[in-house]
Amino acid sequence: MQKKLIALAVAGIMAAPMAAQAGVEVYGKAQVSVEATDNGATDGDAMTLNTNQSRLGFRGEEKLDDGLTFIWQWENYVNYDTGGWGGMSVSDGAAADDAYLKVKSRNTFVGFKGDFGTALAGRHDTPYKTAVSSMDPFKDLAADFNSIMGVSQNKFKHADRLPNVLAYVSPEMNGFTLLGAYMLDETRDAVSDDAYSVAGMYKRGALKVNAGYQVANEMGNTDGSGNLGNDTAMELGLGYAIGKTDLSFVYEVTDSDTNSSGKDTDRSTMFFAVKHKMDKNTLALSYTVVDDYGDSVDTGATQMTAGVYRALSKKTKVYALYTAIDNDAGAKFDLYNKTGVTAGNDASSFAVGVISKFSSL
Repeated sequence: MQKKLIALAVAGIMAAPMAAQAGVEVYGKAQVSVEATDNGATDGDAMTLNTNQSRLGFRGEEKLDDGLTFIWQWENYVNYDTGGWGGMSVSDGAAADDAYLKVKSRNTFVGFKGDFGTALAGRHDTPYKTAVSSMDPFKDLAADFNSIMGVSQNKFKHADRLPNVLAYVSPEMNGFTLLGAYMLDETRDAVSDDAYSVAGMYKRGALKVNAGYQVANEMGNTDGSGNLGNDTAMELGLGYAIGKTDLSFVYEVTDSDTNSSGKDTDRSTMFFAVKHKMDKNTLALSYTVVDDYGDSVDTGATQMTAGVYRALSKKTKVYALYTAIDNDAGAKFDLYNKTGVTAGNDASSFAVGVISKFSSL
């Protein structure tokens, strides 16, 4: 174990000067919090130190002929709480110490950009995720709205990054940008479990209108005849700025198709948020409500969050937030930093933390 850690340390020390000489940007974000959490169980209280999607990455580009630019990026989670690589919920059956060294990739790709837009191949956020993620004032933290949104009844994560992706981003055209992605099915079997995702993003002055649609083929429920359904999701996001106040609204519908009991599994979710800036402080509130799944009962939930950020510099800020999920009797929605909540119990967290961006350029 010590040899592995020493090797990682030496590689990190050598990487910085080599990257600078080669024109490679070393960048990242540290966002670490201390949280008091409760999952509703009799022994459900805990104090935790969380990494909150912290990351380290390398990226670069090279100018080519005919107005083309080759681009590449390698980005991975960093665990500031354990001192290793990984990210959230890393578990592969390895010994605990080795699991901390497991590298869990974020957006990692190669591609080309030019007047036509940007085309890339690798692992990347789906256009569906990209379309509305910026409307959440608590993105990547314990109160991230993807605690409830972006996941279907069959637990397919539409608001995620997928591997084996071919993606395209158009140039901005009068405030409108089009995004598209296709995830390849690399398995040799009878199931065509590929996926495609599209999104449109429009910004004009104080107004934002974004929409996304995604289909994961044969990744939904199995019906009574043994046929696999498709897992689909659609969303509409609206944002509007009034002076120093930002208002956001997102409406989402997911559907995992009919299950083996013949029950429908579609559900709708609504998200509301307001963010107001006062000098170095920013106040934020959000509310999310999800309906019952299709024909089921008592499977809905609500989440409420209040938080404050204070800027210490252009790159660093501290924050405090409180978030709570109220589950119906048959629901077990959990916070983004998992508490292990069970059906019918509620999850909550009071967090204080720091967020800091860094770059070698």
